[in-house]
Amino acid sequence: MRLAIVGAGRLGGYFGARLCRGGADVLFIACGAHLQAMKTDGLRIECPDPFHIASVGARTIRVSSASSMS
Repeated sequence: MRLAIVGAGRLGGYFGARLCRGGADVLFIACGAHLQAMKTDGLRIECPDPFHIASVGARTIRVSSASSMS
């Protein structure tokens, strides 16, 4: 299964990482320092059952205006 997580912050990162761990092909959409950190260090989930996804697909997208999405 191929999925894109738009807004890969706290919740998107958590659920996306769980999907990755389960075998899904997940692309994380992020920006700025968060994007660079995921590209460099992967995604580390700290919870009662912590784990690390060493390599994740992560990129940014540009939207010129909200009207182009309608």
